[in-house]
Amino acid sequence: MSFRYLKQKFRDAPAAAFESLVAAVWREYGYTVDESPESTATGLDLLASRSRPYSRREAVCVAHRSEGELVESAKVQQVSALRRQADADDVVLVTNAGFTDDAVTLAGELDVHVVDGDSLFDTVHSADLYATVADVVSVDVSVDQSLRLEALAERVVMNTDLESLQAVYDMLYEFFAEHSSAPRIEENATVSAFLEDAPEDEWEQSTSVSWSVNPDLDSRDIAEYLVAELPAVETRSVELSVVAAAIQLELDERLGEYPSEMTAEELAAWCVEAFDEQEVPVAATDPGMAIDTAVGVVDTTESAAVNKLRVASALNRQYEDEYVE
Repeated sequence: MSFRYLKQKFRDAPAAAFESLVAAVWREYGYTVDESPESTATGLDLLASRSRPYSRREAVCVAHRSEGELVESAKVQQVSALRRQADADDVVLVTNAGFTDDAVTLAGELDVHVVDGDSLFDTVHSADLYATVADVVSVDVSVDQSLRLEALAERVVMNTDLESLQAVYDMLYEFFAEHSSAPRIEENATVSAFLEDAPEDEWEQSTSVSWSVNPDLDSRDIAEYLVAELPAVETRSVELSVVAAAIQLELDERLGEYPSEMTAEELAAWCVEAFDEQEVPVAATDPGMAIDTAVGVVDTTESAAVNKLRVASALNRQYEDEYVE
């Protein structure tokens, strides 16, 4: 259970990403790491060395495994020759997964040091190397931003003297269809579309306008577009500032803040809400406790990806401590 989220990230990431993390961990402990050693030694991925407090040279083999796979004794047998081939003091075999019992036994007999995923990720957690992890794996930090055009049109009409609700909707649709942020616009039929006696004031469709990144919308730009087009369908005039204010109210309510703009409490809640139950179980079983824990580990000066990784590990460890015997 410990570090389930991290393990999944590295199962999904290329083997090179895991190798980069291993190199970063060795550097954290004072080693100079050659990630492209010039050697004919089979299985050698990293050559780590240091001169203090004493001279040491380690041949490091990195074994990236998919879910359910373990490193077997054949791999241990193969890398055991690296001590002689790479002129190393020690041979270390590191994996993001685990080892079979036979592999562990053979490693002891051949003096090969084995480091499994739990041990490595415990070091990542203890040394707070999440910024390094964020550099080499993919972490989803997107915030779904969406507006419902019908609601925006209703807001404008409600706050002005305009009467042409459908016309306002049509103009808003045109505005976003041509907007430089290139939003995704989707129309879905409502129940009213299938009723013969549906009230006339009910929409027959629900239109969402959404972005995966900050659209950086300006309510005044939208208002200016409407005010310029309205004379063709409306006899009443409206103040630009009033239209802009109505639009801004809807934008403020519907478009959420991005992680970089959040307080520690908001960032903690965002992290917990973003987790899948299979990745971080406590986020679903006890979200209140999860948020309290997350508040204690987030750092608003760091990226959302770094914080999401750190919170996930803290919650996975907490779940194991409190729920797993």
